[in-house]
Amino acid sequence: MCLADLDILDYTAQVAAIPLQSGYTPLQPREREAYVTFHYSGVVYLDRSRDAELRALLREAAYQIRHDYGEGSFPDGYLYDFAVLSDGTKVRTRRERVQLWHCGNKLGNARSWSVHVLLGPGQNLTDPQRRSLFELFDALRAESNIPRANVVAHCEWPRVDGEPSRAPTYRRLPQQSACPGATLFPHIPAYRSLPDPPTRYRLNAPTPVYEVPNVDPQRVALSGAAVLSAGQIVAIDETYANGMGHLVGGLGFVELQGATKQ
Repeated sequence: MCLADLDILDYTAQVAAIPLQSGYTPLQPREREAYVTFHYSGVVYLDRSRDAELRALLREAAYQIRHDYGEGSFPDGYLYDFAVLSDGTKVRTRRERVQLWHCGNKLGNARSWSVHVLLGPGQNLTDPQRRSLFELFDALRAESNIPRANVVAHCEWPRVDGEPSRAPTYRRLPQQSACPGATLFPHIPAYRSLPDPPTRYRLNAPTPVYEVPNVDPQRVALSGAAVLSAGQIVAIDETYANGMGHLVGGLGFVELQGATKQ
């Protein structure tokens, strides 16, 4: 599943309509993302309806745009790529993939997607919100080929620079933000602990099925030279350095060279 497969509310025009601060800093294009960072507002909004949260999102965007991030540095827009609302709506809030000032860490700002929920201390995800959040994490990881372990919380980034310091329980690194707080943090290690779903490939040519993950021209394929047809989509739960993949269900191994990842 990639971003194009998701039902996402594009709110970028509404956010972009907020006037920028005079002398704002144009943010630089982001390198290919290697992380996804999770944030919360830190503000308790009692009305968690869709309309109320969209209004709050615009207020927060206006605050960030007008906030001095040091020596007269104002951003050129909202500092989150996406928000996930309490009803499960996924909202895109930045169109350009730029180096957002969102986690107080050079690496994180330069190489991470930023995902936000409009919640404060003591507030937790709704069930639809958690499902949508995890779906968005999956899609962002697929979009940028990001390992599951690289979905992190804001508070796991060390202040200024360096790799994230992942933890199974909530802790706040020195001088770092409390975001996303003790209530929401457990969703991040829970997501990291999930197994990755099988990867699907479309076979572009007739493909033999083998008993072992090695291609041997002298060896007969599994079940008397069983061959999968061109165009068939297969699920692979493990891949090997030699380009072979294990078929889900223990059905054997196929060569993935020339197959198209779905």
